Parts: sequence; C-alpha cells; structure tokens
Amino acid sequence: MKKLVTVTVLAASLAAAVAPAAEAKGIGPYGAVALGLAGAAVVGSAVAASTGYYGAGPAYVEGGYCYVTRRQFVDPYGYTYSRRVRVCE
Repeated sequence: MKKLVTVTVLAASLAAAVAPAAEAKGIGPYGAVALGLAGAAVVGSAVAASTGYYGAGPAYVEGGYCYVTRRQFVDPYGYTYSRRVRVCE
C-alpha cells in the first residue's frame, strides 16, 4: 500500500511539473500528462523491482536452509574485508 501511494504521488507531481514546461515547447497539455504518466510508470516499476541492499531474505532449497551473512576475509597483504556470503545448511 505504501508503494502504491508513493507511486501515485510521484505520478501526480510529475504530471503537474511536466505540463507547463511541455506547453512552452509546443506539446499540448494531454501530451504532457501522457509523458508524465509514462515517466512515473518507469520510475514506479524501478522502485517496485528493487529488493533492497541485502537482497532477498532466507530461502528454502531442497538441501536445507540458506541465508546471507557477513564474513570477514584477510587478503595476502593483511587487509581485512567484509563480504556477504550465502550459507546453506
């Protein structure tokens, strides 16, 4: 529901912002609204497709339970790095 409201507000604001600028360039008001809705659809689909920084949550696979955790590694030069690693039990 929160995403729907966000996308709706974004579409309305884009349509309102694009209309005056588009009329100055010779595009009619309906063309400006159509361009605004098309832009909002692209942005909305990108927002809906994002899964977040940490990726998907735990997943069940045939072999057992899998999860993503952070592990620290030391390279040959002695620097410590944290990496996300998928662990299946």
